[in-house]
Amino acid sequence: MLWLMLACSDYNLEPENDVGGGEEPEAEVLPGDLETQPQALNLGALCEGELGEQVLTLFSKGPGPVTVTGFRVESWQVIEAPELPFTLQAGEVADITVQGGAGEDTLIILSDDFTEPEIDVPLLAGLDTAPTLGVVAPKDGRILDIGELLTLSSQSFDAETAPGDLQVTWSSDVDGELGQAVVDTNGLGALDWNSRSAGEHQLTVQVQDACGHEERVTFGVCQQAGFESENLDLSTWHFEGDANYDSSNGWVELTAAVGNAVGSAFQLVPTHGNNVTLSFQFFMGRGTGADGFAVTALDTDRMTAYLGSLGGCLGYGGDSTCLEGKPGLPGWSIEVDTYANSIDPTGQDHLAMSFDGNIASPVVWKALPEMEDTGWHTMEITVVAPRVTISIDGTVYVDQDVTGITDFPAYVGFTAATGGSTNEHLIDALMVTEYLCEEG
Repeated sequence: MLWLMLACSDYNLEPENDVGGGEEPEAEVLPGDLETQPQALNLGALCEGELGEQVLTLFSKGPGPVTVTGFRVESWQVIEAPELPFTLQAGEVADITVQGGAGEDTLIILSDDFTEPEIDVPLLAGLDTAPTLGVVAPKDGRILDIGELLTLSSQSFDAETAPGDLQVTWSSDVDGELGQAVVDTNGLGALDWNSRSAGEHQLTVQVQDACGHEERVTFGVCQQAGFESENLDLSTWHFEGDANYDSSNGWVELTAAVGNAVGSAFQLVPTHGNNVTLSFQFFMGRGTGADGFAVTALDTDRMTAYLGSLGGCLGYGGDSTCLEGKPGLPGWSIEVDTYANSIDPTGQDHLAMSFDGNIASPVVWKALPEMEDTGWHTMEITVVAPRVTISIDGTVYVDQDVTGITDFPAYVGFTAATGGSTNEHLIDALMVTEYLCEEG
């Protein structure tokens, strides 16, 4: 009997009470464990003065419930949450919304979590930065040719704004706003600029991000003066005699292959006679071989007509040797002559330059291969006084100084004529460049 009593004492055993009426022991309350997801809030980059917000999820890992009793925060605020206090059972979640501006803060969550009654949640929001910008093309100081297809290109980057959301705008101090570039996923922006005023331009490219931060670059280019006739309205041409615009083919016909025809076609776009380049295509043929055509820089201060005499005077000449005796066209003219007249310096096809329609006294001439071959030829003439350069189909025939070239306001145009023999004389793709821009 003594042994049995010792055993019960060692193990803290109590004999069963067979008599009813005893109180039930209280059930043990298990603690809750409160956690957050995420454990820190980062709103990213915000605009100046902008407020951002983000949802923070609270949950109880159990094994028992946890009661949230309050929040403490300084510059930020909790703008949406269950009414305090609220209790989360094991596995239950609740969302709260936190709002704040650029800077740092800490949200303190108060609860009856026995291990961590105060949970600190770091809060962070950055401030948006300005984008970066660089010009890809054109280069600073670039001289732009007439008719040049020009693409304005820039490279921009913004750490907080996607490239496609950047606004890239180009403008000129002469032509005003040029438009917005299309920006690809790599930040490369492109805008075509094909209609430009002549002269110096200060170009500005500006990039703006979603917060309105801007970056800009300004640089200079220069557009040579002049025009491409195909880009001009037909009303800018002045036709006389047999000349006309062949709308079905898109070229100027100075004469058909008929006898004693003469015609002129002038562009009424002013340029200067001492500083200009002309490029065009010509066609002669389908006749019996006469007479040729001329390109003229017509002095608009002294002109009285757009057309000289026919035949060997090619519609621009007007001295006493011409059949009709009309006045010659003032300015300078360069002819491509395909018929040997008594006043010509050679019996071959040739080019010659003369002043004021004085066809019998050329200041320079060169023999040419056969030109009336029913094929199109490309001719380029550069007059930058006193230098004159003339090429046909890439072959330079004249490159020398010529005395007597003066500065005068000019219309550029063409004349042609036939006599007893005939040819078609056609002109196409005229481009006129006046050199306003000097190489740096």
